[in-house]
Amino acid sequence: MASCVVYVDELLLTNTLMNFLVLYLTGRLAGLAFSVWRLLLAALLGFLYILILFTPSGAYLYNLVGKVLVSLLMLWLAFGFMPWRRFLVVGLIFYGISLALGGVVYGVSFFFHGHPEGEKLTYRFFLPGLLATVLLAIVLGRVGTRLHRRVGEGFFHVPCRLWLANRSLELTALVDTGNQLLDPASGYPVMIVDYAVLEPHLPEEFRSWLRESGSSDPTSFASWSWSDPRWLTRIRLIPFRSLGVSGGLLVGIKPDAVEVWYRGKGVKTSKVVVGIYGDRLSPEGTYQALLPPGLIEPLFRVKEGES
Repeated sequence: MASCVVYVDELLLTNTLMNFLVLYLTGRLAGLAFSVWRLLLAALLGFLYILILFTPSGAYLYNLVGKVLVSLLMLWLAFGFMPWRRFLVVGLIFYGISLALGGVVYGVSFFFHGHPEGEKLTYRFFLPGLLATVLLAIVLGRVGTRLHRRVGEGFFHVPCRLWLANRSLELTALVDTGNQLLDPASGYPVMIVDYAVLEPHLPEEFRSWLRESGSSDPTSFASWSWSDPRWLTRIRLIPFRSLGVSGGLLVGIKPDAVEVWYRGKGVKTSKVVVGIYGDRLSPEGTYQALLPPGLIEPLFRVKEGES
């Protein structure tokens, strides 16, 4: 009966390294923020799954369901919660990179060593492939970051103009596919905007209400003293479950219109509500608003019609 000797230290090194590289490239290519320690924790989880397979009852876990569940848990540990559609895309990237890097390890190793004698495969046999994978991950990680930045700036970042009480302001918006907020009164999509950008264009009484009552009790606007009742009719209260809060009411305001440009073409609409966000949406200041994708869909319909 053939026997097999497995060295745990070699298995720990190779499996954890490969898991870490796959998660690292997934984060880079998907444009996700991540922590090295969380990547390492997720990589160790993958190693523990492999280690359990060597126990007497571990073979029952070595199936498609077990592999998928462990890989999804690894993604959650590495990158945290995210909208299910984005999580699906990240999962596909993860599996694609896993297959690609596995092919690199085997291909490079067999190129340098040829076919090993018998069935003996050690970490020394795979060492050239592992080194090539590390170098490839470093290069692709940098390329992925630059590519995501260029794609984000070229497509997901769009200039727009907002009209509010005979005033207009220009800003840069990020097209956020996860923004599905709707104004319950009108059914209009909600565009999230930094309060710091809106503040100079709001009347003093509106700013005072936000400072004194808006954050603690958004429903108090009806009892506030308004010199111009037109601002009272603009206020909206939008239920939400995002922006770092499990649930609550987001203060919104009805603008006169919003115009968005993409590749030289623009679309203008008044069927939108602006949600006021107290903190900065972008720490780097690259954008000041989150734009629902429905606002730019007419631009693509025009483009398809012209072609």
